[in-house]
Amino acid sequence: MDREKAEKLIAMNRAFKILRERQRANLRLYPEVKELAKKVREERENDVGNNELLRKVMESLERRGFDVYLTPTSYEAVKKVLEVVGEEKLVVKSKSNVTKEIRLREELEKRGMEVIETDIGDRLIQVLNEHPSHPTGPAVHLSVESIANRLSDFYGTEIPPKAKKSLNF
Repeated sequence: MDREKAEKLIAMNRAFKILRERQRANLRLYPEVKELAKKVREERENDVGNNELLRKVMESLERRGFDVYLTPTSYEAVKKVLEVVGEEKLVVKSKSNVTKEIRLREELEKRGMEVIETDIGDRLIQVLNEHPSHPTGPAVHLSVESIANRLSDFYGTEIPPKAKKSLNF
């Protein structure tokens, strides 16, 4: 295994170890979380595929001034986004696993648009030209040192791996 892959595995193991430790600590502090998680799973099972609920949500969003589009395929979804975006050359995109599933950023970039991710993990993956390691923690496989070094190269200025403490505002 090459060094870069080994570093990524070490960073990912470290991140997931910290996550598991925090989860255990939180469960001790808030034992009711297990019951809440069970209720959330039950609600999700009832709600996914519930067309009546979907219709109500869409109507509610539209009453609040949102434009809502329902498309049958990812192709149609990307087509609708392109229609809405029009001739714009810059798109700022928030975190959405659905847009990842339909490869929206890649489709927009293929058409010459600049897409800026607003989620920090997704932005790191974008800037560093990496592949995400996890839907909710896309950059978890990157160490702080690696991120600092590569961002330093990308921006042409030194970015230290540890933040400097300063009270100068």
